[in-house]
Amino acid sequence: MGKDGGRTPYERLMDRAAEAYEAEDYDQYEELLDRGAAMTGKPSWQVEDDVTDCRLGLGD
Repeated sequence: MGKDGGRTPYERLMDRAAEAYEAEDYDQYEELLDRGAAMTGKPSWQVEDDVTDCRLGLGD
């Protein structure tokens, strides 16, 4: 397993978005939400929900 623990690119993106949110870097946060939406085909609000779950430790 690699240094990322075998996490998917989307999981790593969610971690980065959560870090941007916590750092109050909202431009980066929005950019990562858009990137996640493009990556998955999900609407950006759903990606934002996933990131919120990640931030709060509510993921799978």
